[in-house]
Amino acid sequence: MDNEMKKTIRESIIIVIVAALMGFVVNALNPRGFKMTADTRQDAFLAKGISLSGAREKLEQGSSLFVDARSPEEFNESHVSGAVNIPAYQGDSLLDDVKNRVTVDDTSREIVVYCSSRDCDSADLVADAIYRAGCRNTLYVMKEGFDGWTEEGYPLDK
Repeated sequence: MDNEMKKTIRESIIIVIVAALMGFVVNALNPRGFKMTADTRQDAFLAKGISLSGAREKLEQGSSLFVDARSPEEFNESHVSGAVNIPAYQGDSLLDDVKNRVTVDDTSREIVVYCSSRDCDSADLVADAIYRAGCRNTLYVMKEGFDGWTEEGYPLDK
């Protein structure tokens, strides 16, 4: 192999290594980045799913807190009646926001978390943050999300 070929191979390897390192850094800094390791916490939490009709019953009973995990802009446009907004993608302040907005001592109140649609994972992230904040209330995730709620014609605040 001549020197020019060795130089090209060496430069190619360096480019690949730098690109991989940059990819890992960007992924680590992105709140929606891919998890690079499995969740090995012993207290890993998975909220219960709740149907749209089940969530509506809880709303009508008036004893459940509804948490909208969508962006503030989406929330301000329209949301489930009486819901509070705790956006999922706010970086390190998510846990602080949960602690300020959810009373962790009142375990009698059930919490229903939702995001925009079935394809959205924001509700799961916020439900997990609520759990990590020390809240041991019954937590539900409305999997059909806000889109399903509005399609059913259920109560909204605008």
